[in-house]
Amino acid sequence: MRSFVEGFAAAPYAVRRADSPKKPIRVTRWLSLGLARGVSAAARGFAGDVYAAFVPVGEQTPEETQRFLDDLWRDAPIRVALATSVGALAVQLSPLLILRKLTVFTRLDRDERERVMTRLMTADAYVVRLLFYGVKSMALVAVLRAPDARRELGLDPWDPR
Repeated sequence: MRSFVEGFAAAPYAVRRADSPKKPIRVTRWLSLGLARGVSAAARGFAGDVYAAFVPVGEQTPEETQRFLDDLWRDAPIRVALATSVGALAVQLSPLLILRKLTVFTRLDRDERERVMTRLMTADAYVVRLLFYGVKSMALVAVLRAPDARRELGLDPWDPR
């Protein structure tokens, strides 16, 4: 039995050529080549900052979140990496809609950030809450890789090997 991620990666996003009905062409394959190269560099920049702003623990946090995103874009299926980055982008731009301020999430002070996170967490739309908790979960995973964050929280050191 395939794992959920493998099943998700092999989802019905295939089309068949007219001349060869047995060989599917992955639509996401050609999209992922150009899209991943362009999006991944830009996405890693703002997503790492969003993750560090979500969980402000330790001084090494931005570097560790960047390493996490590098690993994510290298090892995860393109849909997972892209969805993670789009979620972080939505959170980054959320002050435009929530606070009606022309700024991004990472430039807000702590009180405004708390207000934005509370509004996202208690939104009526399930999709918005799901987006918030998904980004928050990824931020926790990314930040907890930092040794100083783990030390500050009283957790054992983590060895990635």
